[in-house]
Amino acid sequence: MYGALGVLLAAMLVGAVFQMKGIQDWFGNIDSFSMLDIAVALVLIFCLSYEVRALKKRSLITSLQALLPLGVLGILEILNGFAQWLEAGIFFGMGLIFFAVLEGLFILLRIRRSMENEKRALELEKELSQSRISIMLSQIQPHFLYNSLVGIKQLCDTDPQRASDALEHFSYYLRGNLDSLSNTGLIPFEKELDHIEDYLYLEKMRYGERLRIRWEIGYQDFMLPPLTLQPIVENAVRYGITQKKAGGSLTIRSGQADGSVVITVVDDGVGFDISEKKEDGRTHIGLENVRDRLDAMCGGRLEVKSEIGTGTEIKLILPQRRNRVNENYSG
Repeated sequence: MYGALGVLLAAMLVGAVFQMKGIQDWFGNIDSFSMLDIAVALVLIFCLSYEVRALKKRSLITSLQALLPLGVLGILEILNGFAQWLEAGIFFGMGLIFFAVLEGLFILLRIRRSMENEKRALELEKELSQSRISIMLSQIQPHFLYNSLVGIKQLCDTDPQRASDALEHFSYYLRGNLDSLSNTGLIPFEKELDHIEDYLYLEKMRYGERLRIRWEIGYQDFMLPPLTLQPIVENAVRYGITQKKAGGSLTIRSGQADGSVVITVVDDGVGFDISEKKEDGRTHIGLENVRDRLDAMCGGRLEVKSEIGTGTEIKLILPQRRNRVNENYSG
């Protein structure tokens, strides 16, 4: 932008020098229309230079392409001022027309692209809203709710204090599921962790020593989509560990690796065949929902390893630079 402005100023300076030397009365050959063209060009260049400061590199290159004909014809206009091939202002006027047409087309293309991106964002938000409702409904497991309430009722007779604690965790668990419907963005990892702890407390109350839980939380300062880690933990308990008569161990860990946040859920349950297609709404479909949410909401990905009879390891990998905890978050 400033280069084009410099060319014009340099040309005027050269013309002034030639005039002082008596070589060419350059300013005398410029009529009022040419001066108006130059003034308009300077204004357009100034506006364009101001505009591209906020544009990305690709948009900057596009704007420079629109300016190229103006620069070339501007140089021809300067040469025409000396050689007087045509009437003054012809080349510059053509340059302004080319510039205005090209810049107008580029602006229309940017507006169209922006509208398409906005439309896609609205469609994605609608899909995510429907996904949140679907996941929420899938989390309301009648058997789990029934078993939890039965367990709490039995504790009321044998251990009222434990019954009170269990009821508190049960209420927090239900509230966490309901909160997930209103969360349209990322949430702190600690919030998701609290939800999982409430769930595991209730399952531990039911299965006792058959469910062994190990926490290896090494990093917590990040955000993630709601209800992404919880379904994985529930699958590990429901379809992995508790399918073995002796039960098993569940390990949940978090850490950093290669500029990413890595959350790992490992169980030594029955495992499953990753290549097998599920049609009953169970494990595999739940994993696909989590994978889609990670990709759409934070650019994350899901890695699954499982072997029948050995267990399952699932990793949630999130770009760390996009998932730092927002201090203004309230939830």
